[in-house]
Amino acid sequence: MIFCESSLFPNGNYTALVIGNSHAECGSGAVNMNPLFKKVITMSAHGVRVPFQSELDKDAVLATKAMMEVAKRFQPDVVFYMTYYAGILTSEVKDPITEDHGVQIVDRMIKEISKYTQAIIIKRHAFEFKVEVSPEFIRLRNQDNRVNLKAPRLSENRLENNHNIRKRFDALHCSKCHFWDYSEAFCGDNYCNAIDENTELPFMRENHHVGILMQRKFRPFLDKLVKKALNITNVDEH
Repeated sequence: MIFCESSLFPNGNYTALVIGNSHAECGSGAVNMNPLFKKVITMSAHGVRVPFQSELDKDAVLATKAMMEVAKRFQPDVVFYMTYYAGILTSEVKDPITEDHGVQIVDRMIKEISKYTQAIIIKRHAFEFKVEVSPEFIRLRNQDNRVNLKAPRLSENRLENNHNIRKRFDALHCSKCHFWDYSEAFCGDNYCNAIDENTELPFMRENHHVGILMQRKFRPFLDKLVKKALNITNVDEH
């Protein structure tokens, strides 16, 4: 478990908690750079499923409980849930959906978090490239080859894992929840580009962990969503 507390903008009016697995650490930089937040706490449990999917997974149980305890004590204005979805959460959804175990475990966590925060911002799913982006970028550059790491943008309904995750989130009854995903920031109508066109450097560390350039890319989308979630109409408020 990695715990990080920062206060880059002490004059801000709000606080934030970022939770999840390694994706929480990778994405938290964008949250830290929002001047609305006077304090940001990031809790990332690498290689762990958050929330836990089985009582037998002791690391996941301990990590999830620790995050809920910090949420209770810190009572942040916004909780960001950023994680890599696997296991039950990407499996086929059972019918009726209210009896689906994946829905139940997420619903349990969301209901607990909702007691302590004004808003919950959830990364709906991750985009995965078929290649390890940064290693492939280096390999192509070393061979003086033109770097083209564009991937077709498929309909979300054609991506089975994302489809199952979406169905589970759609089944939640959460008035405080707001959703987003990476594709808003770096995908066009037909493809997603793993390379930043301005710097010609990779957005991704490998195939699904984002780097600092991607955080800069999706930060405006998160900032806008934060204002919507907190009902902030004054763009200068911080």
